[in-house]
Amino acid sequence: MIETKSLAKSFTIEFQGGDALLNLNIFQYIVKTAKQLNKIHKKNVKFALVTNLTLMNDDILEWISHEKDIEICSSLDGPAFLHNKNRKYEDGKPTYKDVVYWIRKIKEKIGEPPGLLMVTTKYSLPYYKEIIDEYVKLGQLEIQIKYINRLGFAAPLWEKVGYSINDFIHFWKKSMDYIIELNLNGKTVWERYAFLILRKILTTSDPSFLDFRSPCGLVIGQLAYNYNGDIYCCDEARNFELFKLGNVKNTTYKDIITQDKSLELINASINDNYLCDNCVYKPYCGICPVMNYAEEGNIIPKLAQNSHCRLFKFMFDYMFEKLLFDKRTRQIFFKWIRFNSKKS
Repeated sequence: MIETKSLAKSFTIEFQGGDALLNLNIFQYIVKTAKQLNKIHKKNVKFALVTNLTLMNDDILEWISHEKDIEICSSLDGPAFLHNKNRKYEDGKPTYKDVVYWIRKIKEKIGEPPGLLMVTTKYSLPYYKEIIDEYVKLGQLEIQIKYINRLGFAAPLWEKVGYSINDFIHFWKKSMDYIIELNLNGKTVWERYAFLILRKILTTSDPSFLDFRSPCGLVIGQLAYNYNGDIYCCDEARNFELFKLGNVKNTTYKDIITQDKSLELINASINDNYLCDNCVYKPYCGICPVMNYAEEGNIIPKLAQNSHCRLFKFMFDYMFEKLLFDKRTRQIFFKWIRFNSKKS
C-alpha cells in the first residue's frame, strides 16, 4: 500500500457496508492501527460504525465501549410492522426486536443511544406519526426523515419501494408539523435536516453538512475506500465507475486530490450557475453530482426538474416561513439551537 497523507487536523473513519460487522477483524484492525499511528501524527481522529445491529453481540459492544471514540450508527424505520417490512433477515425473519434490544443495550452501556436514521419507502408514507412516536418512545431526540436515493439495491426495486419527490415532500411536511406539535406539548425532538438548516441560517457555526455545501463534500470532504481498495469521491459514488478515482495499491492521496477528474467533479458541485444565481437559498445550499448522475445520467443537473433541488427549496421555504410568521414555532427552533449548544 502506498503511503497517503491528508493535511486535515481532524477526520472521521467511517465503516460502512453492507454491514461493517461482517468483517469484524478488519474493523478492529483499522481502529487499533489508526490509533497507533496517531500517537505520531497527533490528529483528532474519530470512528463511526454503521451497522444494522443484527450482528452485534456483548463482546463487540464491550470492545467498542473500551476503545471509546467510536460512534455507532444504525437504522430504525419505525414501529415493528414497518421496520420489519423494510428490513428482514435473509431467511425472512423480522429484525425489529433484535435491533431495538441493541439500541437500548448501547444506550445502557455507552451512556447515549446510537445515531439512528430512517429510510422512507413507499410503505412509510401513511405512517409519519407512528415513525416519530417510535423514536420518541426510545428516547431519541433526533430523527432524520430521509429520502430514499435511487441507487444500489433501491434502483431495480424502485417500482416497489419508490415514490415521487412530491410524495416525499408531503411526507416531510406532515412529519415536521407533527414534530412541532409534539414540541408544543412538551416533547423535545427535532428533525435533522431542519436542525441543520437552522444552524446554517441562525448561527455562526456552519455544520458543514455535505449536502448543504458548495462545493459539496466529494473529494475535499470525504473519500470512500471500497473493499478491494478502489477509491471513490464519496460513499454514494461507489455505485458508479465514473466516480472512481484510483486504488490504494497504486494511487497516492496527492494523486487523488490533484487529478483532473477530481477537479472536474468538485467544479460540478459548485452552485455558481445561472439558475442557482437566481435562487435566494444559494448561500445555504449545494449540488450533488452523484445524485444528479443517478437521476439524470449527467453530473450537470437540470435544476428546474431536479428532485434534490425541489426538495431543498421546499425545506428552506418551510423553515423560513415558520421562523418569520409563526412565533410559537420560532421559539421551538431557538430552543433546539440552545439545547444543542449546551450539549456541545
